[in-house]
Amino acid sequence: MDSVTSFLHDLLKPLVVIAIIVILLLTVSGDLLGLLLSIRLVGTGGRISASPNIAIYEDVNCTSSLSYIDWGSLEPGLTRNVTMYIRNEGTGGTTLSLSTANWQPANISSYMNLTWTYGGRGLLPHDVVEVTLTLWSSSSPSFAEYLISYDVRDFSFDVVFNAMG
Repeated sequence: MDSVTSFLHDLLKPLVVIAIIVILLLTVSGDLLGLLLSIRLVGTGGRISASPNIAIYEDVNCTSSLSYIDWGSLEPGLTRNVTMYIRNEGTGGTTLSLSTANWQPANISSYMNLTWTYGGRGLLPHDVVEVTLTLWSSSSPSFAEYLISYDVRDFSFDVVFNAMG
């Protein structure tokens, strides 16, 4: 029986050590995750600006103009989507481009990214295209460190749509 007990002891000892290490790692990473989840930015939103020959609307019938986006609260690693409708108000065909400007605070743009669903399709006069903007915020520890170090609690930026052609 002593050889069986000794064998089990030798077998289980490394497993107990591994289990303790795993529990410690989960506890530490859980604390870090808790810290990251407790950080919440409030997007004060931003203006929408567009070329003169396109218009931005909240609804598919193009009855309610959209000139401001309220991003709401955003935690590191999360995304926010905003859907809008863009109509060609000009007399010729056009394609669209997207850019951003006036990030506040300025360096926050290094930790956020704005994408859209527009695929480059040309718009004839009075054509309407549905576009969803997606704002992504980084989940990196350096972003959390930036937010804490500079006491960043809110952000804003402008969305710029340009018509080409």
